[in-house]
Amino acid sequence: DLAGGYRKHWEFEKAKAAYFKISEMAPDSKEAQWAQVRIQDIIRFEHWLYEKEKQKVPDSPEIVELRVYTKEHPGDIEKLLILGNTYLEANKDEEAAQIFEKAVAADPKNLKAYKMLAFALKRIYDRGYDPRVSMDYNYLVDAGYKILSVLDKAISIAPDDMELRLMRGQDGLKMFFLPGRRAQ
Repeated sequence: DLAGGYRKHWEFEKAKAAYFKISEMAPDSKEAQWAQVRIQDIIRFEHWLYEKEKQKVPDSPEIVELRVYTKEHPGDIEKLLILGNTYLEANKDEEAAQIFEKAVAADPKNLKAYKMLAFALKRIYDRGYDPRVSMDYNYLVDAGYKILSVLDKAISIAPDDMELRLMRGQDGLKMFFLPGRRAQ
């Protein structure tokens, strides 16, 4: 449905407007009740995002210094990896994953960057329930595919790396619900 598509793509105002339109067109219907529930879900989620943002700890001076350096020297992959690792140490896993994704994009053969990206993604998605699931029911499934895809790319670079193969095997089993993954 249109409103669900907006919700999934985080276009919350458009989603709320579409759900409101459903409620307006058939106010006493089950669809209207369902639309009202979805509007409340979005409002709760927006509140969660606001609270999450409020609780963010400012970056340490070390992180700020590394961010400035890597912005001025985008080709310095080692510094990008240090920045990502510093984010991990600060429990800022999402920021770390973004940095490791930049490192992988800048150097697609960098095995260390792939391993660190996989580690950061696993920390993000292994936390348990995430309210983002209420906006996109495929959020965790997509996350599972992303982790396995990163590990598959790393294995294509280093097919004899047993640590990588073990990680891939463990994650493949943990995400057995993904179609075709249990057989691999």
